[in-house]
Amino acid sequence: RAALPAFLLVALGTAPASAPAPAGTPKDAADVLSRAIANRQELHSYQVPLTITGNVRVSILSVPIAMDGTEYFKAPDKEATHLNNVPSAAKSFSNTINSMGTPQTWEATYDIVLQGTGTHLNHAAYVLIGTPRHPGNVKTVTMWVNAKSYAFEAVSFAYNNGSALNLELS
Repeated sequence: RAALPAFLLVALGTAPASAPAPAGTPKDAADVLSRAIANRQELHSYQVPLTITGNVRVSILSVPIAMDGTEYFKAPDKEATHLNNVPSAAKSFSNTINSMGTPQTWEATYDIVLQGTGTHLNHAAYVLIGTPRHPGNVKTVTMWVNAKSYAFEAVSFAYNNGSALNLELS
């Protein structure tokens, strides 16, 4: 992936073990998403610490930031993030993190296509690209889904102003 002009890296702790992946090659984005959602069915709740570092585009400047917090999940589709020490330049990203939805809600929010496969963390991953169904600040969302386990590994939000938010799930 090419470096983005401004980016945040969110490192979430390791989630509980995943269910075995379904057999066969997925035919489209809806198939990849349904397999990824099925993969999370055994997951009832978690809370993990997170750290966010990077740069936020403010006018023509790129401002470095650092934050920490906690990510919470409760089945079937509730996710929340509590961020500490949010710099003023990153306030808008704080709202994005809390409103980005879950894999269960993304198909209703974005028109998603399967772009193909790519390498992520040294192994194969399906690359999904989503375009918002309603205009806003987000230009596109790119998702990397592990080709074996169907676990979400990363989600990147590209913004119309050139900023980006990259979440690495580990």
